[in-house]
Amino acid sequence: YLNGTGVQIENCIIAFNENKHEGMPFAGGGISCSTAMDSRATIKNCLIYGNKAAYGAGVRLAGNVTLINCVIANNIATEKGSGLYYNVSDAEVINCVIANNHTLDKSGNIVPGYQIAASQKHNFSLRNSIVYQKDGLFWDESTSPNGFGKYLRTNFNRDSTDAYGNLFSDPRFENIDANLFKLLPGSPAIDAGLNIDDLPDSDYFNLVRLWDGNDDNISIVDIGIHEFGAPEIQNIYKVKETGFESETDFVRYDSDSYQRTEEESRSGDFALLLLNSDDDSEKWLTSERFETDSDEKYYLSFWVKISGMPLEEEDVLSISFSPQGAEITSEEYIIHTINKIDRLWQKVMIEISVQPSDDAIFAVSAMINSGSKLYIDDIMIEKESGLSSVEIPDKLIQIKLCPNPANDYLKISFPDEILYQTSTFEIFNSNGIMVKSIKRGTKIVNISDFSSGMYFLRISFNGSAFYRKFAVVR
Repeated sequence: YLNGTGVQIENCIIAFNENKHEGMPFAGGGISCSTAMDSRATIKNCLIYGNKAAYGAGVRLAGNVTLINCVIANNIATEKGSGLYYNVSDAEVINCVIANNHTLDKSGNIVPGYQIAASQKHNFSLRNSIVYQKDGLFWDESTSPNGFGKYLRTNFNRDSTDAYGNLFSDPRFENIDANLFKLLPGSPAIDAGLNIDDLPDSDYFNLVRLWDGNDDNISIVDIGIHEFGAPEIQNIYKVKETGFESETDFVRYDSDSYQRTEEESRSGDFALLLLNSDDDSEKWLTSERFETDSDEKYYLSFWVKISGMPLEEEDVLSISFSPQGAEITSEEYIIHTINKIDRLWQKVMIEISVQPSDDAIFAVSAMINSGSKLYIDDIMIEKESGLSSVEIPDKLIQIKLCPNPANDYLKISFPDEILYQTSTFEIFNSNGIMVKSIKRGTKIVNISDFSSGMYFLRISFNGSAFYRKFAVVR
């Protein structure tokens, strides 16, 4: 029960609780939140699972609370809101999964019931989340905010979501019946959400949040708890960056073509605005030289948006890169072009091929004749150190843990070639303490002495460490 100021719950399992009160004021089987209007609670990266209540079997919200990267699954209600129930709420739910929650009648039989319900219409925000159940009901439309649950939007991938980037159709989970909520290739949730300002930095699995999962060089947030194809967040390092907060950043530009502006910004106070966009000349941004290594993956990314007139067919944004400091304005160094830019901030992300160099350089050129306002912000060079899920899809990505949540035993499934390249498997608790070292090749691990909580399987692979998260529920 949350009723305090600044409460934060993170990386927790809230499971198999039961609230036997039948009245709505006592709702909430897993969590009941009733914070004061001048405070806010945060629940992040939590598994809320197998709880029971009349109303709000998983979560009941009656105050200022934010849920981020949470799974609300397999909870059971006897009245309304098997997943979530809200009343008198100023709550927001961001990048969550609400799935496989059920409603029972007095005889214990499953009956049609909504996974999300409310006492009446309230100030409630659900964004970039998946609400799904096979042949189930999702949302009580009589109390839902306008636009929720109705397919009013087609995103860049031509997938349909509601106005807030939520998905209610089959998301193609890894295995919904086993509560494995990672996305499979081709999922309509990949690169399908809204790049809102308050996105989390990582997903439920500690992968980088905001990644180009469908390889179109535009990074749009995935819907739900999983950022498909992203590397472990600890393997990504910033090499260079600028948010145009000062005049001395590592990106140079002609003041007749661009200027710093406070009209729009992705982060901080300033972005860069393209001036004189209605002529036929190219407007260049060029970087200072920077150092690269051949054994690392490098990514160039920046945020961009337009306002005013839509782009015309001949309008184009070009990205150029040279690993050896060549004349970057030459057409031969163009590595990508963009002629589709949204009115919302979108992230362009491009993998660049490098070689050992002290003189790598990139440039962005704009030739826009439509009179649109073009804004650019948060230009960044990042490198991916060590192997990651992007680099070894046929090896590391195939490592699976089940069941998850686990009880007495954990089964580790991995390809045979992992045996010859992996030095150790180790399990750590949420405090970072190693609780078990696993002999290489072991595929069934006895965890009957583990207490309930969140754990991490550490896999040492070719000199780098990778983690898979799992839960133990008693």
